[in-house]
Amino acid sequence: MRTLLLLLAFCVSASAQLNVSRAAYLPLLKASAAAGDSFSGTTLYVNTDSTVGGDGTTTNTSGATRAFATLYEAIIHSSLDTALTAGPTRISCMGSINDVTNVTQTQWNSVSTTPSNYLEIKGNNPTPGIWNDTAYRMAFTNANAIYNNQPAHVRIDNLQVHIRGTTGSGYLCYRLSTANVGSGRIDADCRISRSIARMDHAGGGITGFGNSEFAIITHSNKMRMFNCLAYTMASSGGSYTMGFNSAWTNVTSYNCTSVSNGFNYIDPQILKNCISAAPTLGNGFESVTALHGSSYNSSSDASAPGSNSRTSQTYTFVGGVDFHLQSGDTGAKDFGVTDPSGVSLFGDDVDGQTRSGSWDIGFDEQQ
Repeated sequence: MRTLLLLLAFCVSASAQLNVSRAAYLPLLKASAAAGDSFSGTTLYVNTDSTVGGDGTTTNTSGATRAFATLYEAIIHSSLDTALTAGPTRISCMGSINDVTNVTQTQWNSVSTTPSNYLEIKGNNPTPGIWNDTAYRMAFTNANAIYNNQPAHVRIDNLQVHIRGTTGSGYLCYRLSTANVGSGRIDADCRISRSIARMDHAGGGITGFGNSEFAIITHSNKMRMFNCLAYTMASSGGSYTMGFNSAWTNVTSYNCTSVSNGFNYIDPQILKNCISAAPTLGNGFESVTALHGSSYNSSSDASAPGSNSRTSQTYTFVGGVDFHLQSGDTGAKDFGVTDPSGVSLFGDDVDGQTRSGSWDIGFDEQQ
């Protein structure tokens, strides 16, 4: 018992230093447990405290085997190609400073994946679902962050991306697509989980999760997001932000939360167990219909699409930029469908807590 109390005390102290707004020792413990997951493949490393020129095989910040300094360096390095030839490959990202080198279409076009030899990009946020400036994060002004049009088997987990727009438009925190693959690809499987898109704009339009078309529009090609968060911190000027945007019905979001964006969800994607709160320009679910299977959603306005969805709801979030649900919530807690994917794609929430009973809507399972 003494050991447990000491551990809890340490975690509470750590969460206070991170300035998070909930009793964050639970996410810290769960993130630590998640670090021991069952991934079997090659792991390469990014550490923003490193310098360019290492081979990415260790977390070290000096020496020939030092970590890559940016995700960009990891994506273009020959060691990634070698690893993906052998099997699934993880790029594990860490570091105390912002990663400010974006990974655009040109870099992605050299990456080759298959259903079994997939690429996973994994962050190290110890407080999943709450922005954390001590963990790996990507940050840009008037630029895309991750923009992929080629490899068809990419998974992103526990990543943080922040874009500030001051001019122009069309900037994307996350985009996974196979638009440049050609007509032969019918086994695409892209996933984004437990990740944050944070947006600020003063005239430049930004999209959090702007995942788009596949080479062949068929439901054997899948782009799935779950337990993700998109929110806008500040807003001024004549442009807008979009939380989740897609014009294709093989793009699906499960148990996501989108708050204070111009449009929280826009265009005919499939949405299940998703929260839309306080959109600033139009409907929270804009041009999203129930025709393609959206259901069990919840909105603060009248726009939530699909059967068993809830409209004009009020949510009891923890507060500030912590959008975890409190125990007294009546807008989303226990109103979702269990296993919305229908194939047991995931069974936990953003913190790694096991979901049970009637799932909560949104990225958090309040416990």
